[in-house]
Amino acid sequence: MLALLLLLASKQISEVCSRSLRSSSSTKITSSVQEGDIQRLLHHISDCRTDPASCGDAADTMAKYSDNMTNTVLKDINETKQDFINLSIEFEACKMASPEDHTTSFNVKAAALTACREKQASAGKLATLCKDNVAGSQTIKNSQCTSTVLTQPISELEAICKPSAQQPLGEWLTGMKAQFDAKVGAFEKQEGLCKSAQWVLGNATDDCEVVTQNSTTQNNSCDTDLNDIESFSCNWAKGFTSRCSTYDLCYAGVLARYTQKKNRAGKRHRNMDTDVESCAENAVHI
Repeated sequence: MLALLLLLASKQISEVCSRSLRSSSSTKITSSVQEGDIQRLLHHISDCRTDPASCGDAADTMAKYSDNMTNTVLKDINETKQDFINLSIEFEACKMASPEDHTTSFNVKAAALTACREKQASAGKLATLCKDNVAGSQTIKNSQCTSTVLTQPISELEAICKPSAQQPLGEWLTGMKAQFDAKVGAFEKQEGLCKSAQWVLGNATDDCEVVTQNSTTQNNSCDTDLNDIESFSCNWAKGFTSRCSTYDLCYAGVLARYTQKKNRAGKRHRNMDTDVESCAENAVHI
């Protein structure tokens, strides 16, 4: 009976250790709990040797020790896995802004500038057309308002007032009335054309001022967008050194914590392996 218990105890301990080795590269079994369980197990095995009637207690203690050790190892495995998952998240958090981040923002700004330039071109064309229209209106106004019908000196009309030597007064007055009626009609018509041309020129000038101002505003807006793109790209380039340094520091810090946890895990693993083998060896020699 004692030999069977010793064999089972050694086998149980070895199996727990083997499972822990396969499941994780780290264990955190505390020495006080581990040593207490081992000592109780060895004590019951020793009692079983001197008092066969107590072998049942040894078997129960062996099973309890095996369960406790298994639970502790599994708990440690899960905690260790979570530690390394957290480290993986920390590594991801160190990720430096990629060129794609700059490219995406740059493309948005470039698209806005392209749309602005299109509006600028349209506004420029309208400004050119309106200036041409003002120039045409000015030409028409000059032509209409400088017509000889409006500007002919009075002295040039004196000749039409002289009657012929033998012309009767009535005939002369009738002739003069006809000529003056024609002159007045032509003058009023030309004066109307001049005033109309002045009105058209005034409206065209006012409208063109608005169109020209819109074009200027659009030009300024596009210049602002261009300056924004240039500043954005220059600041990105200038800040690259700082971002690289920040990334290196972050990565180095996480790597140091990873190396520390890995070394500690390996040490705990070796210590547990040694303790379990020692326990098994002692159990066999009791």
